[in-house]
Amino acid sequence: LITSSSVALALIVPLLNQGVCALCQLTVKKGNNKVWRRAMIQVHHPSASPESEGVVHKVVRKFAGVQADPPPAFSWTESSHTFTGVLINLLVLTYMNTHLVKTYGQSASLVLGPFGSLSTLIYTFPGAPASQPRNAIFGQILSISLAILLRMIPVAGSLWTTESRISVTVALAIGLMAKFGWPHPPAGAAALLFASDEKLGWTHMGILLFANILTIILAGIINNVSNKRQYPVFWGFRGSKKQKDEEV
Repeated sequence: LITSSSVALALIVPLLNQGVCALCQLTVKKGNNKVWRRAMIQVHHPSASPESEGVVHKVVRKFAGVQADPPPAFSWTESSHTFTGVLINLLVLTYMNTHLVKTYGQSASLVLGPFGSLSTLIYTFPGAPASQPRNAIFGQILSISLAILLRMIPVAGSLWTTESRISVTVALAIGLMAKFGWPHPPAGAAALLFASDEKLGWTHMGILLFANILTIILAGIINNVSNKRQYPVFWGFRGSKKQKDEEV
């Protein structure tokens, strides 16, 4: 089951990160909470007529895209900066995990899977809302807690199976992250991993959160060396009244 979850994670995470790219562009250019929150939900085609067109036609038309320009490629300098940041970050985390396992055993290991996605976000799209500390911390707490708690409900019958439990856990985690304004792709990955492996518990969650905080600190140092990068863009653990008024 873990192997299949890892394969699924490898397929899903790149798609999630591509979506974050669009949010990053909107956030950097507009700097408006209302703009990027609405962009997550819908993109209006200039020739759309939603009141008169059928569902099938609407889906097919939207699937063709809106002819928007793809994001520009990074320069070699910026790509090298990303490479260096990811390399240093993962060297620290993997050595930390090796030390923990040698000292305390697998019961104190670091779940490394989500950090591939987090590294992509934090060193490629440091301005994206999903990359910010609030999302990284709250999103993980919510998702992993849900995974562990729902795992406590015994599998029974044809409705509450292992497959349905994993699916409900991840869907609920991502839905609630969207509701609270904490969307964070690595947290969706963590929910999948923790829901799939009954050996992962609260200790693993604590270690993962510590590694998240360590990653945020390293990213703040490494990204901010560059004149073209800023991390974090906001801390914002409490949304402002203006942001709440602008919620979709």
